[in-house]
Amino acid sequence: MSPIRVWAVPGVDNSRSSELIPPGLPVFWKSGSPNHFRLLKGWLSLCDGGRCGYQGECRRNSNTLPTRLLDLGEGGIHTDTVYLRGTAEISTNPAETRYIALSHCWGEKMKGMTPEWCTTYDNESTRKKEGFSIDEVLPKTFKDTIKVARAIGVRYLWIDSLCIMQGDGGDWNTEATKMTEVFKNAYCTIAAASAEDSDQGFLDQRESDFPYAMVPNSSHGKVFVCRATDDFPGDVENGVLNTRAWVLQERLLSARTIHFTKRQTYWECGGGVRCETLTNMRNGNHSFRYDPNFPGSIGDRSLTAQIKLVQDLFEQYTTLSLTYQNDRPTAIHSLAMELGKALDTNVAYGIFGKAPFLHRSLLWRGLGCSLKQILPELPSWSWMAYHVNDEQSKDAAKIKYQDVEDVEWDKSVRLVEQQEAGNNRWILKARVMRRRDTSEEDGDKEDLYFDLGQALDDVRYAVMGRKADANPTYYVLVVQGSPASGWKRVGMGLVPKRYILFDDQDIVAKIW
Repeated sequence: MSPIRVWAVPGVDNSRSSELIPPGLPVFWKSGSPNHFRLLKGWLSLCDGGRCGYQGECRRNSNTLPTRLLDLGEGGIHTDTVYLRGTAEISTNPAETRYIALSHCWGEKMKGMTPEWCTTYDNESTRKKEGFSIDEVLPKTFKDTIKVARAIGVRYLWIDSLCIMQGDGGDWNTEATKMTEVFKNAYCTIAAASAEDSDQGFLDQRESDFPYAMVPNSSHGKVFVCRATDDFPGDVENGVLNTRAWVLQERLLSARTIHFTKRQTYWECGGGVRCETLTNMRNGNHSFRYDPNFPGSIGDRSLTAQIKLVQDLFEQYTTLSLTYQNDRPTAIHSLAMELGKALDTNVAYGIFGKAPFLHRSLLWRGLGCSLKQILPELPSWSWMAYHVNDEQSKDAAKIKYQDVEDVEWDKSVRLVEQQEAGNNRWILKARVMRRRDTSEEDGDKEDLYFDLGQALDDVRYAVMGRKADANPTYYVLVVQGSPASGWKRVGMGLVPKRYILFDDQDIVAKIW
């Protein structure tokens, strides 16, 4: 059975007209109307004034600006023309340089294209000097974002395809690694949760009003009854926008977000989630992920909890979709770097350099799929290098971290940054042991997972650690290669001691 909501509102007029029904009932303000925008400004005002319920400050004041921003005009004068501005052209007074960041879906139809609205080196100069037309150039999602920004009184706006140079000679590779500052320092983020692509927009994509019943006479005044309309998990967490890999770090790095969904608009900050029904929700289980100072609160947790939180994030990330699979390392880069700073460790290709994070983050395997390495420039021990081994599949290479118990981690395992062929790269060092064939003997068997889905012969074991019991079982990476050519990971698993030859146990080898 579906839950229902019941409101008793003394003094409400007998009319069923939606204009006379107060907010908080199933009849919402028209999306994009003055009353709708007044509600958004009210949420911002509560948070700006420290009255949102967060025991701290959600809003950040920072002099750090993105490389470029859109100038929507000042003094309430709203023309059809907007301008592209470089950081040097904008005041660094935080009170004057508030900007909104947009989180949105480009859409599958844009794959392999540079849409005409994008900023390129060919049109950058014109967009700075003469501006460009909102109506003639921009898709509807961008137009709606500009409308919201102007309505809540914010002059500057950041949209990826307009503020990062696209196409040949663009600076996407450089700017894409700066998402930390872009989203952390935004006045707030607009999440176009109901728009599947840039053309769809989000202000007129809402469902019609929900049916309700009214009891005209009761001891408490008029009573309204309808099915529950607040579904933040369904509307936001499981909405189309949050199936995109890029959006995970955009959402977590944003201090405050306005989510425009097909059902209603939600406000999210450190104080929780506010709905158009005037409901205010808190979820302690998500306090880490949606901390306005993410990921600062991770330092207040136990080591076990820290590892679990990081692994859950990366496991979730590998379930999310990417238009370009080569973006797999970049789309999580800013988030990984912030986690590394909070945990005081280097991060290389999704692997944390400090023990025991290092050992635990190396013990991953493909979940329910065979993999193929699509990024040979990344090390074989990084899950970022892999995709599902199916040319027709759009699924990501989902990973699962190995559960561990009472482990004594091998101290020889470490990440070392080295310069090779003029480039710095991280090398994994570990003890690589020969395998002893005991397949015909009784006893516990090896429990191995091969990355490419097929069991391989002539493998060795890079020891990560061992269970502390009378008959030790070792956590290992399965590797192939030679001392001369080097070693590469081909899998991972748990191996009883009797399968490992420890005659060369002091030899530490390089794995790439």
